[in-house]
Amino acid sequence: LGEEVNVVSAFQNVPADALQSEQSSIDCDVLVTGNNVEAREVVIQLAAKAGMRAFHAGPIDNSVATEALTSLLISINKRYKAHSGIRITGIPT
Repeated sequence: LGEEVNVVSAFQNVPADALQSEQSSIDCDVLVTGNNVEAREVVIQLAAKAGMRAFHAGPIDNSVATEALTSLLISINKRYKAHSGIRITGIPT
């Protein structure tokens, strides 16, 4: 894509049904990765407008870890018939 293109990864761990819902807030956090801090901040603001907390989770290479969490959540959701997500603790709202 070139160095001028800002790629940001986010929302992998948010249940799809929650993203499609019109409820006022979604009970999980968003991990935002990307090599450009300003581009990550744009996505964090979009998540906030959708009622979610979002966090700078480092460079785009870290998206491998956030994607891996998705398969764990799918297994948990199947086992417990749930719509679980990720919550970051220890950071004030």
